[in-house]
Amino acid sequence: MTDNIYGSLPTFGLQANNQFSDATNWDLAAELLSRFQHQNKEDITFTSLEESQLIALSLLEMEIEKSLNIYENRFSLKYLDGLFYVTYRFWKNHKLPIKNATFVDVGCGSLNPFGLSFIYLMLGAKKAIAIDPDSPKNLRQSIANLAKVVGKTIVNPSKVFGDFRISSQEIIENLSSFDLVTLSEGNLSDDNSKRLNFRQESIFQTTLEDAEADVVISNSCLEHISDIDLACAELARITKKGGYGVHNIDGIDHWSYSNNDHIHSLEFLRIDTIDKMIHESNRIRPMSFIEIFDRHGFDVLEINKYGHIDVDQELRNSFIEPFRSMPQEYLELTQACFLVQKR
Repeated sequence: MTDNIYGSLPTFGLQANNQFSDATNWDLAAELLSRFQHQNKEDITFTSLEESQLIALSLLEMEIEKSLNIYENRFSLKYLDGLFYVTYRFWKNHKLPIKNATFVDVGCGSLNPFGLSFIYLMLGAKKAIAIDPDSPKNLRQSIANLAKVVGKTIVNPSKVFGDFRISSQEIIENLSSFDLVTLSEGNLSDDNSKRLNFRQESIFQTTLEDAEADVVISNSCLEHISDIDLACAELARITKKGGYGVHNIDGIDHWSYSNNDHIHSLEFLRIDTIDKMIHESNRIRPMSFIEIFDRHGFDVLEINKYGHIDVDQELRNSFIEPFRSMPQEYLELTQACFLVQKR
């Protein structure tokens, strides 16, 4: 395109270098990151690059961001959308409290501990507490990502909240106490820490007050607990009467995720041992949690059953007791999310 006054618009074309055709995307990304991390700061400059090269780098940034918007990336909007939907589907039916409520995320994980908690602050929660026994891997990165999440969500709230009715202006008002500049730098101010904080604690003994939480959430946490009764007793202590719990439970042998060609999804039910934890799991079947929750003063209001494996007689016979004698649904239901309410 040519303009008589302003001249020609710059054209841009990009061809792949066959020299790198055998390299994987991971290899290329690792090499690029390594160069940024280990070069002298004064060497990291793009001022000498041609315009077409700068365009290429900008396009690379955009393509990487789009490619990383997947559930497996805990810093992505897609991941936050998935976490939110777990509780939102229950909220639709039971209207869990959000505005001015206190949320506790138990077993939040060390990679992005604030991800789920911050969602509810955007929706108007008064306070959100993230708890995990492990220290955060990169707390500054996690905090800085919150500022990015705010910006993207304000532009289009449905990217995280789907058809939940909240406007960009409401999100801004709910976060009015937050210094987004400080967040973008990877820091939480003292005032912000009163609304959002991480506590490196055991689920068996937290520093929360009695009946402090309106809603307690756990995502793939309870199957990793060695003493489930002690953990649920603590959940009961910190949940106020009439308060809720949303607990997503994965009853699959977790070793099968990284070695699914050799390990059956229920392989750990075949192992005869007195150890409480097998392959990082307590092996408690999701349906068994109905009785466990009841024992600790929780009524099960709803169960979202979403994982299923067919168990024939041959497979059942390969299990040890008590699994071999369990009802069929206890064996075949592998993943479920529970909504419970404190009596």
